[in-house]
Amino acid sequence: MSIRGAASLLLLGALAMPLGAQALMERVKASYDTWQGYLEQGDGAGVRKATEPLLQREAQAVSPADYNEMRALVALLDLQARACVVEGDWEQAIVFLQRAADSAASNATAAETTFGRIRKEHDTKLAGWREALTQQEAQLKELAARPGLTEDMMKRRSQIRLFLDEHRNAIAHSMWSIKEIEGILTRLRQEKETYAASLAAWQGFLAR
Repeated sequence: MSIRGAASLLLLGALAMPLGAQALMERVKASYDTWQGYLEQGDGAGVRKATEPLLQREAQAVSPADYNEMRALVALLDLQARACVVEGDWEQAIVFLQRAADSAASNATAAETTFGRIRKEHDTKLAGWREALTQQEAQLKELAARPGLTEDMMKRRSQIRLFLDEHRNAIAHSMWSIKEIEGILTRLRQEKETYAASLAAWQGFLAR
């Protein structure tokens, strides 16, 4: 396996989690705009009728380790909460919003653990690759300073250049993977904070 292939596997393991069973996410994505339209038209009952079966079936099978499917679950709970608001059922809206906030917080925490481990693996490999690059670049510079190269030296120079290209590509890919991880974690943290703030605001409103 190439160096770049090894770097790819570090992120692939985590990103593959939401690709195995996309039932809930795909259903939510396919119908979200329609449900949003119902809410805008004041049809909370229609949204609740459409989303309740999903919460009772597919949502029960969502793995806490699958951050993407957990996001779909949060979105469903949010829809239910807003549908309750449209219907004037404040207490039930709080129940669903609490579940959404809890799920968002759980999702962020689980992802921090999973991706934190993967990020650490990337950092370890990056340190090793950069050290190797420094050593090989020094050897290439030493060869370049020689007035003449034997056939073996020219062969060695070609090997070093190939080594450098492969490792630079691996470093670039690993850094891209880290950026992807940071983007995912940022979105999950934002969702956690948003639902926590929304829940607190609604609880304060109802407590008046």
